[in-house]
Amino acid sequence: MSNTPKVDYDPQVIEKFAASLYRKAISAQKGSVAVGVLTGAIFGGVPLTSLGASWPIPHSFGFATLLAGAIIGGVIGFVIGDARSFGYKLQAQAALCQVEIERNTQASVHATLVHAAATSPSPAPVRSGNGASA
Repeated sequence: MSNTPKVDYDPQVIEKFAASLYRKAISAQKGSVAVGVLTGAIFGGVPLTSLGASWPIPHSFGFATLLAGAIIGGVIGFVIGDARSFGYKLQAQAALCQVEIERNTQASVHATLVHAAATSPSPAPVRSGNGASA
């Protein structure tokens, strides 16, 4: 006796998985931009800290470097997030493609069976006896 549950094909499971991948793609892009902006702002804001005294950038340019760092970090985060987002979207499309293949295959098999049933010749009448005439 096996405790393995019976598993049936359910296209809604794959469609939900694809939807979750699309949500993950959006989150990856937004998250990468946010991390990029934050990281860039931290590096750009170094002249405003006590560490900035040893840098060749004057303290008066601190806000400009902070802003430039945030912008550059955001752009880098966008590029990285866009690449990750594309990977998730590609996985979602591959899963949806499998569902569509299954639907098309079922429709094709059904159409073939209907056509075969409609065009099949009627069976020949069955004769009884040995076939000899009297």
